[in-house]
Amino acid sequence: METKTLIAVVSCWSRLDTWVQCIRDTWMPLVPKDKADIVVFVGRGKGTPSEGVVELECDDSYQGLPEKVRAIARWASMQGYNFMLKCDDDTVLNPVKWLASGYDKHDYSGRENRPPQPYVIPMGFNYVMSRKCMNIISKAPLPGNFDDEKWVAKNLWDHGISLVDDKRYTLHIKLLGHVDKRPLRAPKRNVYITPGKEPEYFSRCIYLQEPLDVKLQEFKKVFAKYGGV
Repeated sequence: METKTLIAVVSCWSRLDTWVQCIRDTWMPLVPKDKADIVVFVGRGKGTPSEGVVELECDDSYQGLPEKVRAIARWASMQGYNFMLKCDDDTVLNPVKWLASGYDKHDYSGRENRPPQPYVIPMGFNYVMSRKCMNIISKAPLPGNFDDEKWVAKNLWDHGISLVDDKRYTLHIKLLGHVDKRPLRAPKRNVYITPGKEPEYFSRCIYLQEPLDVKLQEFKKVFAKYGGV
């Protein structure tokens, strides 16, 4: 049976001209049209969504993230998708590598984050759900906060589904080309290289405490440096 996959970019009206435009300018054209669809989702707003953007009947604010994820899961399930990647709009994805990653071998996968409680919670910028998981989340009652990844993990765990950890999702936490400025009297320190090879990442979330323009520039630099990863 053919696998129908959705890359669901979770955004909002105020970020369409910034973060979503960065995706359009970088990795969106690399999504193979015969392998996956990419759709940008926003909540209730004012205006007419542009091509490739779907407006859902849900809260568009950050606090409404669980409601938006639930609405996306409903939409994806109704459209007949077998798998859905929840993708935050500040994420640089290599879609070709991700599509070949084996995501479709599991109901629920992502990068493990936080100690088990007792269920494992993924990093929120990327996690994958099968249609089975989408159906569960589409009917789940909303939590009292905006922690969508914890809410998803708890509801799936209640149905006997646990996260499969994939270390190939990562955070980009340091500016490229950044030079540490040490006082002249600071002693030199040996640099120790940890043995082993890091995973071949296919996703990097721009996780920086910098002004918006710096983060947007860094998004494009990461794409250029790593070829989309």
